[in-house]
Amino acid sequence: MVNIDAPNVIGDNMWLWRADHTEDGLVSKGDNPCDNAMVVNGDDVHMYALAAEHCLEDLVKWNGAYSATCSSSSS
Repeated sequence: MVNIDAPNVIGDNMWLWRADHTEDGLVSKGDNPCDNAMVVNGDDVHMYALAAEHCLEDLVKWNGAYSATCSSSSS
């Protein structure tokens, strides 16, 4: 769905979702194929509030260095 090949990227509040069902039932793995929701090749990539669902392989593939997912919560 998303490939990041550049360094120093910040993402915020991303929900990456592969359609895995319809109102009538499940979608087979051959329909709506998507191996990874996000592939990060750049260094220093930070994602805040990242959600990924229903991919066929790894949800997120991190190849870049010094990268992280971050979340914040309020009490």
